[in-house]
Amino acid sequence: MQSPNDVCFVGLDLAGPANWKDTACCVARMSADGGLVVDSLKQDMSDHALAELFTELRSQSRVVVGIDAPLSYQDGGGDRVRDKSLRVHLMNNGLHSGSVMTPTMTRMAYLTMRGMAVARLISSTCPPAEILEVHPIGTLVLQGADPLVVRTIKKSASSICETLSWLSEQGLHGIEDALDGRSVSDHMIAALGCVLAACAFLQQKSAWLHPAEPPHHPYPFVC
Repeated sequence: MQSPNDVCFVGLDLAGPANWKDTACCVARMSADGGLVVDSLKQDMSDHALAELFTELRSQSRVVVGIDAPLSYQDGGGDRVRDKSLRVHLMNNGLHSGSVMTPTMTRMAYLTMRGMAVARLISSTCPPAEILEVHPIGTLVLQGADPLVVRTIKKSASSICETLSWLSEQGLHGIEDALDGRSVSDHMIAALGCVLAACAFLQQKSAWLHPAEPPHHPYPFVC
């Protein structure tokens, strides 16, 4: 049976195709003590950069990828069943209804388009990859982060710092070394949240999970 120590985890906070400079990527591995060690934490990830990364990772025996973007849409438009379910769950845990947006709404449609394209890109360049759709902000809150802090990550540097401290307490190490003096953005926090969700999924400890429903919704949705 494969050990989690042999698994490479990748977290992607995707932005739309026209503003890919906001796309952040985290690559991490399980440490001997069960924590996660961050190997790299980057932003400005174009599709070309992602293709290069996953081509390099194709030699790994197992790669689990958590992507913060819709990876499918509802036939006829509107919410998927998974969107409705997660929205209610997150509202019950201190987040706003707008934390989960419909994949086909105007401000989300381009992100959905890129999410589906990147999932296809990963599958073609890195066949070992197991792909998950992730809601990283939901992951942080459902795994114990303060929702009042998480809700202000996009606006508050202190909230980013506080969330980084919380992530370290969860066993996520090596972030400062991976940054190499660069500042942490809210997009990087989301990428770290995706890694956290991917690791929890592998250990069957997801805080929330909606299973894959192929062929229309081929990937699990997790927190």
